[in-house]
Amino acid sequence: MRSARGQSSLEYLGLLAVVATLVVAGAATAEGAAIARRVSRELARAVCLVGRGDCARDREPCVLSAHADHKEGHITVMVFRVGGGHEVLVERRSDGTYAVTDVVSGEGGLDLGTSLRGGVSMKGSALALGGEARAAILGHVSRGRTWVVATRRDAEALVARLPLHGPAADETYGEKGWSVRLGAGLSAGDLAGGGVEIGAADIYGTRRIAATGHEVIYVKERQQFTAALEAGLGRLGGGGDGGKRGGTRRPAGGGDPAAATGDDGGTGASAHVDADALRASLGYDDRREAVYGIERDRQGRPVSLSITTVGEYDASVDLPGRLQPIAGLLAAGAQGRRAYQLEQRLDLTDPENLAVAAAVLRQITSPRPNFSTAVSVSRALQRRLDVAGTAEARTYAVEEATDAVDLAGRFAGVGAGVGGAHTVRDTRLLTATSRGVDGQWIRREDCVAA
Repeated sequence: MRSARGQSSLEYLGLLAVVATLVVAGAATAEGAAIARRVSRELARAVCLVGRGDCARDREPCVLSAHADHKEGHITVMVFRVGGGHEVLVERRSDGTYAVTDVVSGEGGLDLGTSLRGGVSMKGSALALGGEARAAILGHVSRGRTWVVATRRDAEALVARLPLHGPAADETYGEKGWSVRLGAGLSAGDLAGGGVEIGAADIYGTRRIAATGHEVIYVKERQQFTAALEAGLGRLGGGGDGGKRGGTRRPAGGGDPAAATGDDGGTGASAHVDADALRASLGYDDRREAVYGIERDRQGRPVSLSITTVGEYDASVDLPGRLQPIAGLLAAGAQGRRAYQLEQRLDLTDPENLAVAAAVLRQITSPRPNFSTAVSVSRALQRRLDVAGTAEARTYAVEEATDAVDLAGRFAGVGAGVGGAHTVRDTRLLTATSRGVDGQWIRREDCVAA
């Protein structure tokens, strides 16, 4: 595809020799080693530019903070459910600009539920028993627009005009897909109770970038498993929370629909013992999301492959295995809820990279119905991402609150219900690191110091 590739490889070997000399001369101090890594990065970038590759991903601005305001509602009649939502996301970026994303979504499908109630009475003591099971299969559609503006005031003025009005967007996107959710719960009076829920979703989308004319085709996969158990002598918790509930985890630090969302290790477990009430509770939460994207130029030629994962974690040991070698670079002293984001990219203007990624390109651009994963990354492709790709890793502090209401009953013998929720989520950048085409991880000082 480009004759410069072979020559570029030879040039890179020579440049590595120069870098090795710098490392020997300066690695005696941490500062010297950091300088050597940055020199290596810039030399590798120069070789990439000679080969006309996709070389500037590690210079794209970071999201320093983000504020998301999400509203949703639904109506259920018999077993049929329809609903919709609206979200506005405002991001402050390291280059001083602000990105405003406006998303309108809808859903519809089947929502089934059944419950059982009973009891046991022995020697004057009664124990109430209950159970519930639910299943939902829903179709989803959404459309979104993103604008990049110069100041906070511009962002606030734009938000005030949404969702109906706004200038021509810098990016637009549309999504469609489906989800399935199964859940069950049991209770034994005040003695014990528990529940389990599993869910999965496949979302297919297209994003268009006005400035370049490029198009990003992506597949978003979500998987969820949650379980909870509570037992003891006191009164079971769960109700009486004033209409508050924990909201669904959302991707941190990004309004880019093709780069949002996911994690390959967002697993959490919790335990609590209340000695005064003689109660104990256990919880387990495993949420996995991955987004696979192909960026194509105006002529439809593949430019880059992206694989983005986002998840929440409590300690460094909870980070996915791919980030464990740089856990020290991602360490932050923040307490409370935290999230990570890892974006891997592969330059598809390189013929060798394109050949290794061919199978994934077909899965993304021509998806087929499946009952497992929509996109499967081979070991050969993952090795290529590690050797020839670039990566961006971030950690964020997260704050989220949800107000919700759900009402259900029977009217003229027909079951019906309505519900809604309002979620506000704020994220703040803690750490930012980057791995360039030279394979070296360095801190993004331009992001953290901004």
